[in-house]
Amino acid sequence: MGEHLDTTIWVTQQALADELDIPVQNVHNWVQRNKIQWRLLPGSTIKLVNRTTITVDHTKGRYSK
Repeated sequence: MGEHLDTTIWVTQQALADELDIPVQNVHNWVQRNKIQWRLLPGSTIKLVNRTTITVDHTKGRYSK
């Protein structure tokens, strides 16, 4: 049996982008640069991101760890 995935923490890149009101490309870039914790959805090629490992400073449009 697989491990339990906490869906309050692990979300799709699009879901995080929608939540933060930013373009999904920003989240893709964070994943590519390992600025945010991510993992593959078990049995899939979909990347999930840990929404608690990054915050966005909307005044500057930048991220911080």
